[in-house]
Amino acid sequence: MIYVEATSESRAEIVAQLQTKGYAVCEVLAAVAPMSLLEEENLPPEMAECILGADICILLLPEDPKNDGMIGRCAAAVDQAGHPMVCVVAGARSEYPEAIDDHSQSLVRAGSTRFDAALDGVEMWEEPSGELRKERPFTTVKCQ
Repeated sequence: MIYVEATSESRAEIVAQLQTKGYAVCEVLAAVAPMSLLEEENLPPEMAECILGADICILLLPEDPKNDGMIGRCAAAVDQAGHPMVCVVAGARSEYPEAIDDHSQSLVRAGSTRFDAALDGVEMWEEPSGELRKERPFTTVKCQ
């Protein structure tokens, strides 16, 4: 599970749900990257190890995108590792890092009753209102 400081309050509940379903939980704080990693676009070793060793990656997104830390970079690494990704979003946020928009299997709101279904592989995308989006709009680039 990858989180930022702004989402640390919801960690305990999500960890408990994951453990109930039999998951061993690796928790990593996705704070701002150390200066040595900013230019390289690498992840700190503990983040990379947690992502590579996961069966499924849960990303906790704060309500304010300014508090994302390295969440976008982590989402891209999850996609590169080929793991399913479920995002749990605080509040009424509606804009996400590109890697989440493009690759997250599911996105649910903090406290959603649909979290277990998302863990079980049901693809869904909850709107800030809690309603399910019927289709996810994707931006496509026309080849020339």
